Amino acid sequence: QDPRGRTPLEHVGLSIAASSAGRSPINCLGLVQLCCRSLRRCGDEEGQTRQIRPFPRTSTRMASSQHAIAFADERYPQDSGEEWSGRHFGIEVSGPYGPGIHFRSGEWSPGGEHVQKLRVRNVSSVVKKLKYKLPTSKYFSMPYPEVVTLSPGMLVDVEVTFRPIVYEPYLDSIGICVLRDRGEEQEPAAFCVQVLASIRSLQISVPRTLDFAYCPAEETSKMEFDIVNTGQVPATFRWEVPPPFTLQPAQGTIGLGERVLVTSMFHPVDAAVYESTALVFVGEGLTENNPEPVLQVKLLGIGKFAHLSVDDRV
Repeated sequence: QDPRGRTPLEHVGLSIAASSAGRSPINCLGLVQLCCRSLRRCGDEEGQTRQIRPFPRTSTRMASSQHAIAFADERYPQDSGEEWSGRHFGIEVSGPYGPGIHFRSGEWSPGGEHVQKLRVRNVSSVVKKLKYKLPTSKYFSMPYPEVVTLSPGMLVDVEVTFRPIVYEPYLDSIGICVLRDRGEEQEPAAFCVQVLASIRSLQISVPRTLDFAYCPAEETSKMEFDIVNTGQVPATFRWEVPPPFTLQPAQGTIGLGERVLVTSMFHPVDAAVYESTALVFVGEGLTENNPEPVLQVKLLGIGKFAHLSVDDRV
């Protein structure tokens, strides 16, 4: 019996609050499970029936995609590292341009056959056995998967063949399972490697917000910023801006990898708070892939009447 009259449930909350500071989420989960077991014991001692179930056992590792979850079949712990990272469970994977396979725009065309090599290296200090799962798409193919044994520091190159039929983006993944020997206590582990084919895109970068702060009424405040062409083709742009804001130049073309300096102006006609949205239309009349044909820029400004104050002591 608690002399302060606390219930077992209140003890659980106090214990978690007092002990979870500085602990990781996994340690806190274990603490909650321990408190729940204590709570059930308290309920048994008091002759009460409590419908409290232990937390389900969950893996602390997350898969990179649904493909990896299906491949692991919920029996393998999945890697919790950064998405599409190049190193998992002592295995490092790399392609020509990074940790995955990337057929860049301009390097492939429909109807052709294009090949890249995925390099798999054992960066651990023990022997690793692994097996990969083929991409689900019919446009990507690989040799029949067999168990590969890699000693520390050894590597193997696996060819990934891409046979596109339409000029459009393609995205898939390769599942890789790191196998364990029968005598080992640890379970197998799985992760994913991204396979991507990109096309030329038309894209520009603009600031999300322009804040002019205070500006005297009937006067003009100016700001400058750059429009940057972040795509793979020249991009056209056209502004639609509500008053009292203006942007110059109102339209133009940005070359590949270039930028254009834009002057923004705020001319309030009254003492008021102004909030508007400028629209920039990208690539009008062009047939290139355009993931963001319209971008928005938030415009903020406050108009103030100019005034003077005189000290009464003068």
